Amino acid sequence: MNVPFKLREPKGLTIPRGPSFQRAQAVCSSIAGTEIQFRVPKHSPRHSNNKEVFPGKRYALDELRFSSRFKEEDVLRGVKDDWEEMLFLYRAWAFNGPWFTGTLAELRLSLWLIRSVNSEQKFSLFHPRAMEMTIGDYLTSLYGHRLNKSRNYIQEYIAPIDWQPLNHLPINTVSLWVKSQDFTPYRRNNRMIFFPVADDMLVLFSFDPSRLKNVPDSEMDNCVSAESMYDLMDQIISSIKVELSPEAKEQQKKALEGLVDTSLVKEFPPIKWDKLDEKTTEAILLESKQKNIQQM
Repeated sequence: MNVPFKLREPKGLTIPRGPSFQRAQAVCSSIAGTEIQFRVPKHSPRHSNNKEVFPGKRYALDELRFSSRFKEEDVLRGVKDDWEEMLFLYRAWAFNGPWFTGTLAELRLSLWLIRSVNSEQKFSLFHPRAMEMTIGDYLTSLYGHRLNKSRNYIQEYIAPIDWQPLNHLPINTVSLWVKSQDFTPYRRNNRMIFFPVADDMLVLFSFDPSRLKNVPDSEMDNCVSAESMYDLMDQIISSIKVELSPEAKEQQKKALEGLVDTSLVKEFPPIKWDKLDEKTTEAILLESKQKNIQQM
């Protein structure tokens, strides 16, 4: 029996249960004639004040409400005002442990439309090299400035990890992970799915699976299984369908003209944002790991 009420502490490895995908709703929306469809369970977050965002049935280009996350302090961090985003959908699902062990995990999904702005280069995101470069630039804008001052300015996040092109859509699509270093209190373990829907627009499915145990990441897998959250992610991703508008198909055709290989690269190693050599990095991570063990 899995319920959200906590009356006792779980012992050993627990496998929390979330919503059933068999009852997942179909979400269908049109963006300038391009149809996007996928299935997601009903919003059932850990906290009731965590409100969902649901898209409309169709949007013309001038109805999309993009905004920038850019702040004045970003100038000092070296972050450029190169992106506009629109939150298209947000849902969250609590995963409860067995027999009154309470909510042990939560999976959140944020679906974004992303547009590159203020760029001097003109290219189509349907071109695989342009898409790869843009994803790298976007990850850099989010995480490249996050350097840990107390640890010789080592980068706090690692991305992309497990870069995997997906083949079930009529456009180049990729899955990747972003993970935080074990020492940072701002934990992140996000799975991101990117694909283009126009020359200048990417769709991003950003999954945030979190486990609600206050233990180091290295110990988390011994306490709470993430398998059920990962299964739900896979089911949602497999349900995605895209039908490009005639205009978008023409953009795609033009971008791929003359290319012998139109696929994405099979490997994209993590981007190095700090300036540390491998030996220094290993020493910092080892010291942090030892401190975590001593505090347990």
